[in-house]
Amino acid sequence: MRYRSDLERLATLDAAAIERACADCTTLDELIGCAVDEHLEFDALADEAEAYDEHEHAAFLRQEAAAWRATVRLLRTIAADPDAYPAEPRHTGTA
Repeated sequence: MRYRSDLERLATLDAAAIERACADCTTLDELIGCAVDEHLEFDALADEAEAYDEHEHAAFLRQEAAAWRATVRLLRTIAADPDAYPAEPRHTGTA
């Protein structure tokens, strides 16, 4: 799948999740949901770190949140791409 290297470059999903995303379109909704949860969690943690004047840590957390947002965008792009997954082989019934 042409999106595999983009998912790997983001370094948010583990190898098993990337494999699922690239092999089975039915897993995308679950992966998108998890990625949304991650980006919201990192944003909330960054806000908390800022409140405690931990600006360096907050910046790190915001970078993580941004990576997860990019993951959400890419997974949604994959889900919307009709050519993302190869078509099922057709059986004609002939030998």
